[in-house]
Amino acid sequence: MSGADSIAVQIQAKARALRPTVSPAIIDMRTLGRLLVEHAELERMPSPEEIGRLQSLLDSAWPDSRSPEEGWNWLDARELAQPLPPVPWVVEGLQLAPGRPSSIQSFGAGLKTLGAASLVMSAAAGLPVWGAFPVDAPKRCRWLDYEMGRRASQRRFQRLAFGLGVNLRDLPLELAALPRTALTSASARDAFMRAGDGMDLLVVDSLRASTRGVDENDSAIRDYVDVLLEVSEETGATCLVLHHVGKTKDAHGDGRQKGRGSSALFDAWGAVFDFTKESESTRLVTMTKPHPEAAGPIEPFCLDVSDVPDGANPIAGVVVRHRSHEHVGIADARADAMADRGRAACLKASAELVQVLMTEPGIGRRDVVGALRARLGQCGSSLAEAALSLLGDAVHRQQAPRGGHWLFLRGERLPDAVLGALPTEDRPKARATKPPAEAFT
Repeated sequence: MSGADSIAVQIQAKARALRPTVSPAIIDMRTLGRLLVEHAELERMPSPEEIGRLQSLLDSAWPDSRSPEEGWNWLDARELAQPLPPVPWVVEGLQLAPGRPSSIQSFGAGLKTLGAASLVMSAAAGLPVWGAFPVDAPKRCRWLDYEMGRRASQRRFQRLAFGLGVNLRDLPLELAALPRTALTSASARDAFMRAGDGMDLLVVDSLRASTRGVDENDSAIRDYVDVLLEVSEETGATCLVLHHVGKTKDAHGDGRQKGRGSSALFDAWGAVFDFTKESESTRLVTMTKPHPEAAGPIEPFCLDVSDVPDGANPIAGVVVRHRSHEHVGIADARADAMADRGRAACLKASAELVQVLMTEPGIGRRDVVGALRARLGQCGSSLAEAALSLLGDAVHRQQAPRGGHWLFLRGERLPDAVLGALPTEDRPKARATKPPAEAFT
């Protein structure tokens, strides 16, 4: 018996058993081979020739399923010429609409899950997403959590609801925590059709967790993403998939190369958002691919995350807010300028303190603020502490009999930055200054 005939014998009893759980519309050569391995317990993937020998068995299992015209969905010229209705945007400002699934991508801990959950929470409540992108009416939303688990996801939605000031129990929002059906399941198409039925927004967290066992570097990974396109076409639901970016490499300046896995994934997405870290609580959001029916990508912006306290609980709620990129840039520039001014003030105070220690060796620790104030015009204890900290072990401290310390300069240990801030004529003397021998007793 040939190899193909042997496989045919093994699958013959299984072909009809597949019918209740698998729609014939998804049966193509690749899918059929996978089904044969899963359901017939074959030890290897059948070859194309062997799969071809089994077509007749499928014809008998699904009568008329192999008609040459089946599944083409032809539109004649009259239908093609019909005006299209307006795009049913879920969030127009973010170009989220039915069709190809959109994607939010970032590194792990990149706040993509929190940002997307905030988006869903606002959409379900009919509130502007991140406080900036209007939603015309409350949206029916479902979140498919493949990687966090019920408690973590439930807690996140509770915190977001508290932060927004909405009643979570009243929202058209549902969570499926660690669902058994994944994009790789034999019944994926039918199951996701049911999940998207009647929904405005369907979120998958994440692509990797929902396609376990599949090599995401293989272009075949797109087959699973395209299931969501079919779901959107049939149900009208907008699909959003959270995705991880790959390891840093030279091509990461190109948004098309950031997403982990095959480049076929970028082709399969609708709108694509890239989250990159600006600070611990801020992410820069860049649209690297606009929706096909949009005029172009939206301008980059930032998302700020802040906790919302409730009594003794400092993290009862959480809010994700939109900020313009320009505003963040100005704020960062101001912070840098303030830091620069702070460093300059500290350096000047340290240089003045060196001169105090040269003229008043053994000055009391408590008298430093007054001495610096006399030289600088103003000086607080925090600036004095910063100056002492910058000098480090260039200041020798001797215990005073009645408490406190006497301070002496150890010039050989002066930091170069402080030495350079001194008048040129004072630098040699400062470098040569030493505490008296009795200061070490």
